[in-house]
Amino acid sequence: MVATAQNYGSHSKGAFGKSGVIDWIVQRKSAVVLAVYFIYLAIFLITNNPLTFEKWIIFFSPLYFKIFTLVFLYCLVAHAWVGVWIIATDYLQNLKVRGLFLFICKLCLIGYWFWGAIILFQ
Repeated sequence: MVATAQNYGSHSKGAFGKSGVIDWIVQRKSAVVLAVYFIYLAIFLITNNPLTFEKWIIFFSPLYFKIFTLVFLYCLVAHAWVGVWIIATDYLQNLKVRGLFLFICKLCLIGYWFWGAIILFQ
C-alpha cells in the first residue's frame, strides 16, 4: 500500500521526467482548466444565438481572454503530452520507434500551441 503520494512512483520516470505522480497531477489540473474554459465557451455560445462573426471577434478580443486561451492551449498540450507518452510507453516497445513517435508528437504539440497563439494575436 502507498503510504504517501510523495513516494509513489519515485523509481519510474514520467512524461515530464519526474515521477508518475507529477503526470497525474498535470492531467488533473489541466483537465480542470480545460473544463472551465469549455464551460465558459459553452455559456457564450448558448447566450449568443444567432452567433455572428462580429460577436465571435468581440468575444476573443479582450486581453484577459487571450491570456486565458493561451493558458487553455498550454494545458491542452500538457494534457495531451501526458496521454501520448503513457500510450507510447505502454504500446510501443521498440525504443527507436517510441522515441521517433514521441519526438514527432512533441513537435506537433508545440507547433499547435504556437499556431494557436499566432491565430489568437492576429
